[in-house]
Order: sequence, then C-alpha cells, then structure tokens
Amino acid sequence: MNTPFTQEGIIFALLNDSEVRTSITGKLIVGDSVSDYTKENVTVNSLLLGSGSIQRGAVNINIHVPDISVTVGGKTTKQRNNERLKLLTEMVAIVLNSNSYGSTYNFWLDEESAFSIFKDADGIDNHFANIKVQFKFHNSNK
Repeated sequence: MNTPFTQEGIIFALLNDSEVRTSITGKLIVGDSVSDYTKENVTVNSLLLGSGSIQRGAVNINIHVPDISVTVGGKTTKQRNNERLKLLTEMVAIVLNSNSYGSTYNFWLDEESAFSIFKDADGIDNHFANIKVQFKFHNSNK
C-alpha cells in the first residue's frame, strides 16, 4: 500500500535529480509552503491518494517566482516574471514527461487542469505556476 508520501517522494526525487534543482534560486520543498518569497522555490504536495489494488492520486507542483520591477513613465511597479515562470515550468514538464512510469506506478499531467498561473497572497510580490499530476499505483499481492 502506498501513501501520499510515496507519490510526493517520487516527484521530489525526479526533480531533485534534475536540472530543476540547480536552476532555481531557492529550494525544492516537499509538503510545506514557501517561506521566502524573494527566491524561486518549487513545492511538491500530495492532494489525495485512494486505496486498493489500484490506487489513484494527485500531486500539485507549484513553481514560485518573485515578481520583477518594471518602470513605465517614471513609475515602478511589480509584474509577473513570465520569462522565468515559462522556463521553469517547461523544465519541470520535461522531467515529468520523461520519467512518467516506474515498475509499480505511472503518472501523467492532468488532462483538464495541468497548468495554471496564480498570484500569491496579497502583499506578496510573487506568482506561481501550478502543475497537477495524476498518479496510478499498480499494487499486487506478491
């Protein structure tokens, strides 16, 4: 029987052993939220995992990127850093698509809501891209 920690661990290991870990300015985090919004961080969180001989579950991967300062007409504002969000999201997607199965599981990007972009909470100059991954574990009675 697998637990939510199992699917988080699989995704974390893939990202930790990839170029993603060395490309972000912050941390790769499992199960916790971001505490330093001045750096690029990637969080991996389990949403759910069923039970039985076939277990279905889901994992969220959030790629947090600080906003950039832009000056227009002498006024400086913060805006989403599209270049970094795009690059890091593509890097994560490549890792996931290249490693989407193991001997007892497979996973895929959610067909209906694989990619989303959100603004972090008010007062935080940060946006994050969300990637939703669907899991299926194939358990057997060995």
